[in-house]
Amino acid sequence: AQFMTQFNDLPDTHWPQVEQQLYVSGAGTCVFVVSDGTEDNWVQVEYHSRPERLKEFLDGWTQFEKDLITYEPKEVVVQAVGEVVRDLPAIRYDLDKKTLALTSNISQFKDAALALVERSKEPMESDQDFADADMRVKAFKKAEISIDALAESVQGEIQDVDTFVKDLREIKESIRQARLAQDKQVKARKESIKFDMVANAGIAFTQFIQELNLTTAPVRVPCVVERSYFADAIKGKKNLDSMQSAIDDSIAKAKITANQWAEKIRANLVIFNDQTAAYEFLFADKAEIVLKDAEDLSAIIKARISEHQEMLVQQEQQKLADQAKEEEQAIWLANQEAALKKTQDDALAAQQQEAKDQKPVATQASRTHEEMKPVGMRGGIIPSYQADIVTPSAQLQSYFKPMLMKCFIDENDMGEALEYYFTPKELRQLSVDTESETEYELELVVRRVAIKNQKAA
Repeated sequence: AQFMTQFNDLPDTHWPQVEQQLYVSGAGTCVFVVSDGTEDNWVQVEYHSRPERLKEFLDGWTQFEKDLITYEPKEVVVQAVGEVVRDLPAIRYDLDKKTLALTSNISQFKDAALALVERSKEPMESDQDFADADMRVKAFKKAEISIDALAESVQGEIQDVDTFVKDLREIKESIRQARLAQDKQVKARKESIKFDMVANAGIAFTQFIQELNLTTAPVRVPCVVERSYFADAIKGKKNLDSMQSAIDDSIAKAKITANQWAEKIRANLVIFNDQTAAYEFLFADKAEIVLKDAEDLSAIIKARISEHQEMLVQQEQQKLADQAKEEEQAIWLANQEAALKKTQDDALAAQQQEAKDQKPVATQASRTHEEMKPVGMRGGIIPSYQADIVTPSAQLQSYFKPMLMKCFIDENDMGEALEYYFTPKELRQLSVDTESETEYELELVVRRVAIKNQKAA
C-alpha cells in the first residue's frame, strides 16, 4: 500500500499478475485495491497495461516454454539429515561436608566426550558425513556451556576442587578443539556447494549465450550479467534448496534479457542489410550500431551514406574543376608560346635583314662593337646569327625555365644572340625583376631594339 501511494503504481511483485490478467481477459484497465475493509485503510490504483511490461511478461512465458521443452526432471535427492547425537551424560557430584570428600561421574563423562571427539576426527566424504558433523558441532557447543556452568557451581561450594575443575577444563578444551575443527570442515563444505552452484549456473548460461550467438552472427549478444550475478543471487539464503531456487530464477531472468537482445539484433540486421547494400564498407562498427534502437540505426545508416555520396560528388566536381583548369592553362600556354614565337620570328627577321643590309664597319665601329660585347666575349669572334647552335650555354639555361628555353631557341642563333645582348648578371637580374613570362619576353625585345638603335647611331 505504501508503494502504491508513493508511486501510484504496482510493485514488481504484483504488476506481472495484473498484466497477465489483462492480457488473458482482453481488458485494458484494472482497479487494484488494497484494504483491511475500512475506508481509512483503503488504497487503490487504476492500472493500465504498458507495452514494455507486457512484452517482458510475454518474453517470460516464451522462455518458460523453451525451458519446458528441454526440461529434464532431476533425480530427487533426499537431503542428508544429521544423526542425532546423544547428549553427553550429565556430570554429577556429591560432597561429604564432614570429610569434604568429592565423588562424581567425571570419568564416565570424560570417556563419552573423548569418544565423541575421536569420531569428529574421522574423514568426511558423503553428504551424510557432513550432516553428522554439523550435529556434533552443536553437541560440542552445548557441552562447553554445561562444563563452564558446572565449574562455576562447584567452585562456589568447596575450596579444594583443583583436580575436579582441572578435569572439567581438559574435557572442555578437547571438545572445543574438536568443535572448531569440525565447524571449519562443515563451513568449507557449504562454501564448496555454493561455489559449485554458482559455477554450474555460469557454465549453463554461457552455453546458452553461445547457442544464441549462432542466431545473431556475425554480431554477438552483449553481456547481460555481471560476474557476481549468480553469487549475489544466493546471498542471505540459509539452506541449499532456497539457494538453488534463487539460482534457477536468476538464470531464467538472464535468459529473458539475452533473448530480448538477440531479437533486437536480428531485427536490426535485417534493417542494416536492406539499407546498406553496396555501402557495407562504410560500417566497420557494424557490431556496435546494430545494438542501437531501430530508429537510431536507420538514422546512422542514412547519415553515413549521404555523407559518403556528398563526398563523391565533391570529388567529381573537384576533378572536373582540375581538368578545366589544366585545359585553361594549356590554352593560355599555347597562346603565350604562339605570341612569343611570332615576336621572335619578327625580331629574327629584322636582325637577318639588318645583317644583309649592313656594310663593312670601320675600325672605330669595330672597336665600339667590341666594347658592347659582354666581358666574357670580348677579344673573341662575334658569333654569326646563322651559326648552327643546337643547345644554349649552361650559364644561359640557369636563367630560363625549360619551357621558355624551348621558345627562345627555336632558332639556333637565339641563345648566342641573348648572350651577345645581355651579360650573365643582366640576365639574372632580368629574371628576378619581371613578374611574368610575357613581361620578360617584351623586356628582351625592347632591350635588343635599344642596342640595335644605339649601334645604328
